[in-house]
Amino acid sequence: MNETVTLRAKLDELEAILDSTRELEKRQKANTRSYHQKRQLIASLRATTYVMLYNALESAMRSVMRSIREQIELENIPSSDVTDYWRLDVVQAAFLDKMQAGTNHGNLLTDFVPFMTGRPSWEESKKDRLPFSGNFGQTTAVRLKDSLAITWAAPPHTLGGSDLENVRERRNALAHGLESFAEAGEKVTASDLLEMLGRVREFMLSYVTALEHYRDSKGYLKQP
Repeated sequence: MNETVTLRAKLDELEAILDSTRELEKRQKANTRSYHQKRQLIASLRATTYVMLYNALESAMRSVMRSIREQIELENIPSSDVTDYWRLDVVQAAFLDKMQAGTNHGNLLTDFVPFMTGRPSWEESKKDRLPFSGNFGQTTAVRLKDSLAITWAAPPHTLGGSDLENVRERRNALAHGLESFAEAGEKVTASDLLEMLGRVREFMLSYVTALEHYRDSKGYLKQP
């Protein structure tokens, strides 16, 4: 499974939308009729970029994490052969929600018995869970990379992935009603967003490729 292909297709689609939005900006400046209505519409179109881009990035992360977990299951290897990160991930997927919800201790111990088999496995609904609380962004990307001991650095001219924090913050503000789409869109132009998209594209395609290489090279196995 190549998650970079899916992510690249989504980013291409978003780029096409922004190209069209930029053309609308040019036409708006040349035609003063219905100026204010068109201006608000264009601003809202620009703001949707944050939501669409964030959704594409989070979807890519969920897919690649699922593919790594499924690969580990397919190997049918003992828990002792995988790194501590994945041993903990299995336990968290199975018990963390229950413990936080205040589960019955007796039931918890009963649920723990299957783990005595020592084979890493995840419930289907937990295979695409994100390995961090909150939302995906630059900080969580770096933290995950370090936790997996992946040797990878952000490509040049991507600002180290700092755009991801802006996308995350703008998406949250829009999702929670802290900022209207028209307000968010007034602060940027389509050209600004296209430049940001270019940096995010290069950063994320490189990052997801590194995660796929980690999966394909079985980086989840303990080193002798």
